[in-house]
Amino acid sequence: MKDVSAEVQSLFRPREEIMSLFHWIIIGQAGLALAFVMIYASGFATGGIAAGVRLGIMLEILAVGARCAIYATQPFRQNFLS
Repeated sequence: MKDVSAEVQSLFRPREEIMSLFHWIIIGQAGLALAFVMIYASGFATGGIAAGVRLGIMLEILAVGARCAIYATQPFRQNFLS
């Protein structure tokens, strides 16, 4: 596993930088957990347009949580523009 990790190191931020952004990982994970709980608890038994809108909102909360965690671990810099 160590060899594979060394090969893909450029895909991630340096460890020190990840640790300085660790709060984004926590926020992201909390958002994911909240969205899963809300989706599970609501059940969408009533159906209709309102249920679809609620599902869309909850899935976006889920996606924002995932984006926070991704931001904290992957080095998205503007190098691709140069």
